[in-house]
Amino acid sequence: MSTYDILTLLTSILAIAVSTTSLVRSRTVAAEQGRLAREQLNLAAEQFELNKKLAEEQLKINEVTAQLTSYQLKEIEEQERLKTTPNLNVRFSKLGNRSDLVIANTGQGSAYNVDVELIDCKDSPLINAAQILPHPEIRPNSVLKIMAAFHMGSPQRYQVKVTWKDSGGEQSYIFWVNANS
Repeated sequence: MSTYDILTLLTSILAIAVSTTSLVRSRTVAAEQGRLAREQLNLAAEQFELNKKLAEEQLKINEVTAQLTSYQLKEIEEQERLKTTPNLNVRFSKLGNRSDLVIANTGQGSAYNVDVELIDCKDSPLINAAQILPHPEIRPNSVLKIMAAFHMGSPQRYQVKVTWKDSGGEQSYIFWVNANS
């Protein structure tokens, strides 16, 4: 074999070694890239699941926020309504020999055109009701007194129907009132 043949053979062997090394490295790099791609895919799947859970939780939070907002709006509307709504209470009051039917407005709104009726009462104890009723207005935190006179045969309890007008229209309520209050 000539020197030229030996050099060609050595060059070929060197080329085979470089090619083999390159092939092994390529396979190693490809395997590493495949492993990284699988990891990236797994991370993407985990990220997708986390985003899905986050979206579900955000939806729940939005629903609760909407319910809370609705409740708050109803509460504000109720507070605004109460600002114009009277709250009437009825009782008999006795001071010395004098008795009165007292209609008190403890609400924040006025009651207009207030009228009183004793239900199923043949002998009304109210003395000056015809002169006072219907009363034009009972303002907030004020009272209307109607004189009353009881006798031995008077009932102990009365059904008192009070009617009035307010911002919500005509209203009425029946109170049970003790004569001995």
